[in-house]
Amino acid sequence: MLAYPVVAGRLYGPQRGAVLQGYPDFYKLDCSCRAKQKGLAMGVHYEVARAWAKHLAYVFKRNGKRKDGRKVV
Repeated sequence: MLAYPVVAGRLYGPQRGAVLQGYPDFYKLDCSCRAKQKGLAMGVHYEVARAWAKHLAYVFKRNGKRKDGRKVV
């Protein structure tokens, strides 16, 4: 999904997010991790990011547990 850096980019960092979005050279830029996250997030339409966030919320709230069995707080 193109909304990866917006919603879950902090799980793997902007390096993997850049590769998943098709910008493998993006992570080589000389700037902070936070700046890279913001840059990737700005490239995603708000509607796409919101739809992805809603889907993740649904998945995590389903049965009150995550896939790994831990309870959602």
